Amino acid sequence: MPALKLETLRREAQALAALAEDPAAFVSRWQEMGEEYADRTRRAGQAVKRPTLPVLHLPKALMNAVEQAVRARLAYAPEHALPLADALWEREDWESRLLAAKILGFAPPQAADEVFERLWRWAETAATPELREAVINHGSARLAAEAPTAYLNALLPHLRNRETAALALQALLPLLNSPRFVSTPPVFDALLPLITPPPPELRPELAAVLRALARRWPRETAPFLQTALSLAPGPQLDWLVRRVEKLLN
Repeated sequence: MPALKLETLRREAQALAALAEDPAAFVSRWQEMGEEYADRTRRAGQAVKRPTLPVLHLPKALMNAVEQAVRARLAYAPEHALPLADALWEREDWESRLLAAKILGFAPPQAADEVFERLWRWAETAATPELREAVINHGSARLAAEAPTAYLNALLPHLRNRETAALALQALLPLLNSPRFVSTPPVFDALLPLITPPPPELRPELAAVLRALARRWPRETAPFLQTALSLAPGPQLDWLVRRVEKLLN
């Protein structure tokens, strides 16, 4: 890996971003940069958080420079975000898929259905929990911020399905943390069947969602939990309530 010079990285990132309208050319140049900057000094046995996904160990400075340059380029040509994200996702290394997730989050909210379809499919098939989290957090960025109603409407059917509820609960968190999201009644309506009583396998996701609700809407969350306790009292629900009760006081 060559010595890093920030100005050189920025120039290379800008040159790469200039290819955003041609996904094949972009990916080809991205692959060349990956081969040039990959850290091949890692030895076998060193701790790797993503063992089932190839990792190039590209420098953070390079990843940041590329992200910023691509974001700036796509601000003027947002219609190219989805084709570019698709092309990068076809590569199976961590850095390419992380960049794909971030570019998905640059796509315009007018393409909400297309963005959510990719967000869900990529998160559902992500090779590692870290990649799933990255897809959800980065890929939902503009949807959660600029089209919260569309995002919620896309999530609700998955929240109501026990087979997809765990992933839907994870994907709900960026929305609950979005300042523009204020429509909580549909969320509480979808959550009530899930916590009366809560399945043990959903406890971590349910606790995270309830904490997010309690931080922003404690006055609404407290009576919701009281209703749930009256409908299905038991140790599983008691455990969830203990996870959030301090946020309600």
